[in-house]
Amino acid sequence: MSVGRYLCARARETIAIDGDLSKPAWRDAPEVELQLAVDGGPPRQRTGLRLLWDDDNLYAAFRVEDEDIRATHSRHDAPLWEEEVVELFLDPWGAERLYVEIEISPANVVFDALVVNRAREGEQRRDLDALVAWNCAGLRSAVRVDGVLNGGPVSRGWEVELAVPIRQLAPRVPPAPGIEWRFNAYRVDRSPGGDELQAFSPIGRPDFHVPARFGLLAFD
Repeated sequence: MSVGRYLCARARETIAIDGDLSKPAWRDAPEVELQLAVDGGPPRQRTGLRLLWDDDNLYAAFRVEDEDIRATHSRHDAPLWEEEVVELFLDPWGAERLYVEIEISPANVVFDALVVNRAREGEQRRDLDALVAWNCAGLRSAVRVDGVLNGGPVSRGWEVELAVPIRQLAPRVPPAPGIEWRFNAYRVDRSPGGDELQAFSPIGRPDFHVPARFGLLAFD
């Protein structure tokens, strides 16, 4: 499987982070659908991803179909992946050894960490440290739920809007037209019909921490 590539347009205006993905600014961002993380197949419940950038922020928008939305964690840096979550992994340096991990739950709880990954390409075992004490200062997120949290299969979905400050990622080499970063985007879907892992760039195995399978984020 080839890795995915997303052409990231420059935002024409400052984006208010309120969870409303119908704002005109998002019309400039093409939406791509996440695939099953292991084999690239279609998931049961769709997840759309859009990305934009400006001099200050990288913006992300997730549109999540979900009939059974689960989120009970309320503490920053809690193990959000145990329930339902969308995730953004960012490697501005292209080193495949150091990257930022950001997770957002349907309750708008944030997990952020700097990951040092020592595993070599092709290794099946994990060899990494997630530096949870690192915080992405200035990160802003908002979530809108169309349904009921933890109410069983009665919901329709949730939407996430996220602004990640560029100064926390690449202060010395900020994005510019023609620049490419490595990145991936994920979703963990917990469902009575079975759990699913989704990815922008499929991985080939049920493990999000495979930087060699990260896609490309190309700034336009």
